[in-house]
Amino acid sequence: MKHVSAIVGLTDALRISLIAIAALTFAGCATTRRAPNLWLAHAAAAGNVQAQYSLGWHELVGGRTPAVRADGVRLIREAANAGFAAADNLMGIAYLHGLGVTQSTPTALIWLQAGANRGAPAPQILLASLYADGTRVPQNPALAYYWYGIAAKPVRSDVRISNIADLRAWARARMLAIEPKLNAAQIRAEDRRIAAWTPIPS
Repeated sequence: MKHVSAIVGLTDALRISLIAIAALTFAGCATTRRAPNLWLAHAAAAGNVQAQYSLGWHELVGGRTPAVRADGVRLIREAANAGFAAADNLMGIAYLHGLGVTQSTPTALIWLQAGANRGAPAPQILLASLYADGTRVPQNPALAYYWYGIAAKPVRSDVRISNIADLRAWARARMLAIEPKLNAAQIRAEDRRIAAWTPIPS
């Protein structure tokens, strides 16, 4: 997992992205810790989005050659295009770091926003942390407050994650920490946007 170690060393915001994605992947994808088996490859080829995502994750972070990592991106993109929100997040991370693709922050934001709007907490938290830290995007406390607020919001979604209560509590704490950077009018405006937000069905 040397590629993961290299990513973690960048910034706090980017460490958050991998913590969140690990919560979505390793809990249900133990097969990605071994060489992909024949079943996983066949399931991915047949269009199973979980298999595409699991195999793509394995190839992207563990691939020894650019060709293998590029194939991982292809599989993850297929899962994302089928509405798998965790794959949107991983596509965003790939473009953010140039893993298997040419680095592009604008493209990363498109993918992260797609996953965030589908209700996945990982891209919501990553977007918030990017805007809070000013990492690769202009620092924007209002947007950071908004996305942390969305991540903290209890909503019904087709995204399932085992430690969602802990993530929501953490996101709320981060949102409250940013609050002093906003004026009263900004807080009211973002609170209204947070209250009105609902996930887009996958």
